[in-house]
Amino acid sequence: MRSIFYLLILISLLNTACTNKIKIERFVWIQHNQNWVWNPNDLQARFYVEYLDSCNEIKFAYTKPKSDSSEYYISVCPPDSLKSLIINNLYNNDYSECYPNDNTPYMWDGYNYCIIYKFRNQPERILNYIPPAVPDSLRKFINYLEQLTSLQSYKKTRPFDRTTLFNKYREKIIPCGYFAPPPLDDSIKVKYIISR
Repeated sequence: MRSIFYLLILISLLNTACTNKIKIERFVWIQHNQNWVWNPNDLQARFYVEYLDSCNEIKFAYTKPKSDSSEYYISVCPPDSLKSLIINNLYNNDYSECYPNDNTPYMWDGYNYCIIYKFRNQPERILNYIPPAVPDSLRKFINYLEQLTSLQSYKKTRPFDRTTLFNKYREKIIPCGYFAPPPLDDSIKVKYIISR
């Protein structure tokens, strides 16, 4: 019985040691308005959550609907659980860039989301999703991320850059939401018929 107890302690220590060696260079979670805009230039991040491993803090920005005014916050207490969840759910896991993918028919009228992340010595990745299409293996992690926007452990802070990364990946975000801009004016052919 004691040997099992010591084995569990050893496994826990090894897991902690490995987790501490993994460096998260970037983690951003974005809720965006793709379902309600026709022009790709109108794509905006409504909620923007950025975890900074180097500072062990969370930056959070909220843009009010139907306005360009934004509020900026920063976490008051260290988000240790977020770091371990990022590593456990994303490190060395090969997820598709889009959920749903082309084979999955979904009608979705809510916000769309994306996660942009990078670990040291690995390429930067993006994961676009709508909540009903998230794989079961990510569901608890996604639920945790959605709760970050309602936590009370933030204080207001100065504005920070939340558009550069979003603009960098705009072309990868748009196709995943089946974004179809309206046709050009010259491609529309309308024929009026007078009925009697």
